[in-house]
Amino acid sequence: DTLSMQVDLFSQEEPMELTLKFDIKSYKREKLKGEYLPVQLTYHVNDTLDINKKVRVKARGEFRRGHCHLPPLWLNINKAKVGNKYLEGTKRIKIVTHCKDSKQYEQYVIKEYLAYKIYSEISPYSFRVRLIRMKYIDTGRKNKETSSWAFMIEPEEMMAERLGAIPIKSDGVSMRYTDTLMMDVVALYMYMIGNADYSVAGRHNLKLIRR
Repeated sequence: DTLSMQVDLFSQEEPMELTLKFDIKSYKREKLKGEYLPVQLTYHVNDTLDINKKVRVKARGEFRRGHCHLPPLWLNINKAKVGNKYLEGTKRIKIVTHCKDSKQYEQYVIKEYLAYKIYSEISPYSFRVRLIRMKYIDTGRKNKETSSWAFMIEPEEMMAERLGAIPIKSDGVSMRYTDTLMMDVVALYMYMIGNADYSVAGRHNLKLIRR
């Protein structure tokens, strides 16, 4: 397991294949509570090798927890002993899901993934992402299987360390303290993708780092 995991998961472009086996029925019912549920995660390395880990998940997102049938989730790997040097110190990873069961919402996942990839072409101060072909096994519905596209987002601490910076956790930081050129890039990019729902002072839909 350890030898197979010695790779930077965000450095590769091809989609990962993951399986999450858990009580999705309970996850949907209790999504607003923000409590962790136990999950069996399987990472399909290749045709002959699977890595199995016990992890935990909980729903995340202010709007999507109330709107989505399957809201995005936190994948908590803190006690999973993944044995990956690139994930040392990483406790949890954001996973973006398909929200609702339709081909239209699968396309929304792909578009959101591409929004991250486009910004990474524009600015070095960006999150890396990795596309996932995700299989879900619902233990709350007699192990019913479904699959859909998803993607994971590079953890904030990993991104900051890669860029030689530290995350700013406090709210209320005025825009006047930001790098004016980079803030212009952010504003133009947000306009380009039609997103007006972001805030510097509230750190909403963006993150601040200090070099």
